[in-house]
Amino acid sequence: AIYTLFSDRNRQMRTGKPMMHGTEREDPERTPDQNGPDRTGPECKKSLWPYLMLILGALSLIQATLTLPGIAGIVLTMGMAVDSNVLIFERIREELRRGRGVRDAMKAGYSRAISTIMDANLTTLIASILLYIFGSGPVRGFSVTLGIGIITSLFTAILFTRFLIVLWINAKKPKTLVI
Repeated sequence: AIYTLFSDRNRQMRTGKPMMHGTEREDPERTPDQNGPDRTGPECKKSLWPYLMLILGALSLIQATLTLPGIAGIVLTMGMAVDSNVLIFERIREELRRGRGVRDAMKAGYSRAISTIMDANLTTLIASILLYIFGSGPVRGFSVTLGIGIITSLFTAILFTRFLIVLWINAKKPKTLVI
């Protein structure tokens, strides 16, 4: 890691260009104003922290004991939250390829992805309710964290991530999005 840091710094000093790290990409086929930070990845990551805080807050509110099946439910719903964001941003990418503007692509992407997200999450929520009704012990703990996780992942994927993206679009007013 230290070698990489110094070699990147040396490369930056030789070329005079800042190094592209993490979520920033440089594509030679794009014009210079289109090369820039990929804002969707950081917004997805930012939405996972409130998700985690909401689910842990809900579990502490009902005084649930966090067991291994409960942790498995949290991990599963965290993956579902990431999947929801991937679906949304893939739909936005499709709309951008069709030639829509940034705002229109975002609105259309969210409206096209919401039915798929709701279908997947409601199906899992029904399974979680059935596990709670027919299960006992650790299975109930898994179903409780699964149910709470689904509700919070829906909130963070649909409302919170959209809120962050809209704030960024209103502040920066980008002409294109790099997704």
